[in-house]
Amino acid sequence: MISPGSEATKDHGRAVITKDGAKVASVPLGQIDSVVVSSKAHLSMPLIFALLENGRQIFFVDSFGRLCGALGKEQVSLERFETQRAVFTANQNYWIRYVINEKLQAQINILKTYAKRKKEIALADIAGQVKLYKNKLMKHDDINELRGLEGQAAKCYFSGFAYILDPKVWTWTGRNRRPPRDGVNALLSYGYTLLERDLRIAIAGAGLDPRLGFFHSNNGRKDSLVYDLLEPFRQPVIDRFILKLLNLGIFTPADFELANGGCKMKLATKKRWFERYEEYLETPFQEFQGMSPRQHIRFWVEKFGLFIFDRGIGDE
Repeated sequence: MISPGSEATKDHGRAVITKDGAKVASVPLGQIDSVVVSSKAHLSMPLIFALLENGRQIFFVDSFGRLCGALGKEQVSLERFETQRAVFTANQNYWIRYVINEKLQAQINILKTYAKRKKEIALADIAGQVKLYKNKLMKHDDINELRGLEGQAAKCYFSGFAYILDPKVWTWTGRNRRPPRDGVNALLSYGYTLLERDLRIAIAGAGLDPRLGFFHSNNGRKDSLVYDLLEPFRQPVIDRFILKLLNLGIFTPADFELANGGCKMKLATKKRWFERYEEYLETPFQEFQGMSPRQHIRFWVEKFGLFIFDRGIGDE
């Protein structure tokens, strides 16, 4: 990612990134899959042309990490679009159960980890309750019933935060948003927004059409597949990171402020958060088979796309 204040130029087959007059990176063009450019960053025109000539896409995001646009050849052909639609339509319930199952398993993993770490039996009990919801997935075909199970499991999972977070520092009353009413929820909402950015890029790279999903409504008002595929990554990528930061005391209630009926990060807090988030996304972890979270997301979505297009079926 080309961060604010940075400049990227082309130098004999390499992309050279400088910031404040100092070189911070030099990468062969052949090793670049795609480039993400944040606001107040600069790409030279020769580098832009070199990336486009090599079939690389350039994504532009705003200061909130939201995708504003992209340059480069679209990876979605009409044939792939029709294949994607046919697969999702043929076995919609299978795909819904698949992403919910992944999500609930990630919730169970986090609850069990903190139950062991904090020696808190209540967390183990909550993990057991989420597992019961997970086991019920295969017994239901109705989409509304599947959504209901996901919602019940989420409420149960987030109740565990009261035992994970330090009660002397944080008062946890449950998940809330639009707007978030406390610092923890503000971090979760902002984290999911940044996760959406990386997922959009991964979906584009896999040649999938973000508008066509299977879980969220395909009403043309939002990119349904982005929100469908967010579900398996919320807990293992974002919640895991945020809970660690909060338990280490890196962020406290003093880092937030109330505004417009909600809670948001202070400007200095947001900058500090973004720096830590970017560092985290590029750090390899054993939980992701030695890959960084960003690599894990792209690898997972790429495999998902290959299954869709190579097999062309959604059979269990």
